[in-house]
Amino acid sequence: DLPRNVRARLGRDALTLRSGEPPSFVLPEGGVTMDLPGEARFGPHIVVASREAAPRGVTVDAEALGATICIRRRRPGDRFQPLGMSETKKLQDFFVDARVARDQRDNVPLFEAPRGIAAVGDLRIAEWAKPRRGRATLTLSYRLA
Repeated sequence: DLPRNVRARLGRDALTLRSGEPPSFVLPEGGVTMDLPGEARFGPHIVVASREAAPRGVTVDAEALGATICIRRRRPGDRFQPLGMSETKKLQDFFVDARVARDQRDNVPLFEAPRGIAAVGDLRIAEWAKPRRGRATLTLSYRLA
């Protein structure tokens, strides 16, 4: 924090200075369960699972998810299997590789099914949740309320 409401952020590739930046938030500790398809409020977000496409969202196999999902923030030790990988990966390592700023990692909602993390925000889906030909799909998205 600098004088005159200026914030400095040193990222991997750049130093960013911003004035009047909105206050940052952290998603709640506890998660919320949502029926599929459906809509729920999670912290400052409205989370939607819809059969319709969304401009900012990820498409997943509806059958692989089941009837409900939990929306939550990350926890120590979280792992998931990113699309295209045969093994799981630490969520922390995924965030580093995806260049998600350290102070933003607790602001990315996770979509968790009984089988595990199906999607990390709108960044990536799990290999097991990828859409398959001939099966119903859902688009998972979120926006600030």
